[in-house]
Amino acid sequence: MDVLAKIGKIIQSWYADDTAACGSLLELKEWWDKLCAIGPSYGYYPKPSKTILVVKDNFNLPMARSLFAKTGVTISLEGERHLGAVVGSKPTVTESVPSVAKEPVA
Repeated sequence: MDVLAKIGKIIQSWYADDTAACGSLLELKEWWDKLCAIGPSYGYYPKPSKTILVVKDNFNLPMARSLFAKTGVTISLEGERHLGAVVGSKPTVTESVPSVAKEPVA
């Protein structure tokens, strides 16, 4: 799916059948549309109901909602777990780290 890597400055990662991307909202929408269009020919079937768009701030929220309105993608300001890590706001990341990991190791 090299064609996805050629969309603007999108940074994407893949692990088996999980994918993630970051970039501007317009580039992410183009990436999502292209992924939905060409994914099945590669045996990859995007599931909007399992897809979460993490938006950095309230300023970008209206544009995100407008761009992704009819996609079925969930939009979050807080964040979400992805492959064992947390992506999102500092409070969400901090709350997700177990307290044992916050203690210094002697």
